[in-house]
Amino acid sequence: DQIDVTGINSTQRIVINLATGYQVRFTNTEIYNLFGFNKTDVLTGKTTSPRKADLTNGITSVLVHCSLVDTSTSIRNGTFSNVLYSVSPPILPPGSLYNV
Repeated sequence: DQIDVTGINSTQRIVINLATGYQVRFTNTEIYNLFGFNKTDVLTGKTTSPRKADLTNGITSVLVHCSLVDTSTSIRNGTFSNVLYSVSPPILPPGSLYNV
């Protein structure tokens, strides 16, 4: 594999392992926050994030929107919406599997 991203449950950090000749730059994206890296990081080889990963980024629910839903008849929380499905997963320990 050229790029391998894994998590360390005990430390809640992310390890990115890149094949020779590959690199990851976080300068044009905000995903570095989710993975626990710094915006200025340029990764090569095998690198462990300096901070804990926050893959949810404080998100407590997921809404699935669908452009095919008729927003003139679909109501969510008292307002018209194209939300097809909404889920608020329970808070689980790191590494837990959650099926929707």
